[in-house]
Amino acid sequence: MVYQIVSGSFNYATGQNTGTSEYHGLGLFYPKNGIIILNADKIRQYAGHAYNNESSSAVDVSNHRALFPKIQSSPTSMRVRKSEIIPSTHYFVRVKNQDFNFSNNPSFVYQTATDDHSKGEIITSLRAAPISYITTVGLYNEMNELLAIAKLSRPSKKTFDTELLVRIRLDF
Repeated sequence: MVYQIVSGSFNYATGQNTGTSEYHGLGLFYPKNGIIILNADKIRQYAGHAYNNESSSAVDVSNHRALFPKIQSSPTSMRVRKSEIIPSTHYFVRVKNQDFNFSNNPSFVYQTATDDHSKGEIITSLRAAPISYITTVGLYNEMNELLAIAKLSRPSKKTFDTELLVRIRLDF
């Protein structure tokens, strides 16, 4: 989610923008990350500094020193007035106790043949009581096409004695 930081006038009584329709973007705000990226050119203009494109460097540490007093002098003029709704859908995936107990991982099978077992055969102790770990869930459509992949934050142990319920939130 990203918000544009703009400069302008807004009449809260009427809910109308009383400034010009021209965009005065000061930067971007990423609330989930706690990051604000400011447009240096617009900050110089807003703070009242003259700006010379050829002589100024891209990084000027005096910008924030000039901007902060401007914001502090009129704290009631700083308002958030627009939000963006990102639709999300929740899917619940139930893994029953009889499902997904075996793995295609090579550690599940014997690597070499001996008198007791053949190469590629499931290890005897894992045949009766297999233990696998679920790390990823795929979401497919009706035509069996993979649409999305959900990664679990940590592997979840799966045995014949346990079931697993995974909640997936898909933002689009």
